[in-house]
Amino acid sequence: MRGAAALAALEAARKPARYLPPGAIVYHQEEPDDVAFNLISGWAMLTQSLPDGRRQVLRFLLPGAVFGPTPQGQALHGSAAEALTPAVLCVIPREGMTALRRHWPEFDDRLMWCIERDAELAAGLLTSIGQRTAIERVAYLLVELAMRALRRFPLRNGDTVALPLTQTVIAEATGLTAVHVNRMLRELRQRQVAIFLQRRLTVLDAAALLALASLPPELPALWTGTSPFSFA
Repeated sequence: MRGAAALAALEAARKPARYLPPGAIVYHQEEPDDVAFNLISGWAMLTQSLPDGRRQVLRFLLPGAVFGPTPQGQALHGSAAEALTPAVLCVIPREGMTALRRHWPEFDDRLMWCIERDAELAAGLLTSIGQRTAIERVAYLLVELAMRALRRFPLRNGDTVALPLTQTVIAEATGLTAVHVNRMLRELRQRQVAIFLQRRLTVLDAAALLALASLPPELPALWTGTSPFSFA
């Protein structure tokens, strides 16, 4: 959205920005849905939990992500959202979102692009969990998040990027146990492919890491690109 009128409409629709510390819950699973969120800064994640407490990370959210809206007729969130780092959120009530989409086509285009992009990200993660080996799953996740953070492809030897993940979170995103994740990270280090230590990834052999991740050709552009639309 561009221009004084568009920005004024966005300002009128949204609530004050929300500032969150690491670990803060944006909303709980099965909590009523009444607002949408645009992640201005920081990292967050969407998760879904089973009644016995087992949890799956559905998606990692980086700045620019739009999340929270549920399908019409679904009153409760089917997942939970949690800040991984200090984060700033733009909060837009459902009725404000509806008005913006109706009166500002560029806003609707941006929202649809985000939904379509997120569907592709979810498909990639599902395929990784279903078909890749344990070490390939871990490599895929590290490559995805590194490229999304750096907004650059390919990765290079010596690249270092902060990834605010614990081994437990990696396990919940890859369908592995934390113990298995620890073994896979140790194997990557022993092979001199990559080191993930203290929430920081260092790429030692970019070609080998990318080979393990076995990326579909369309994903790097999706991970490193930005929306052709802008809220501001």
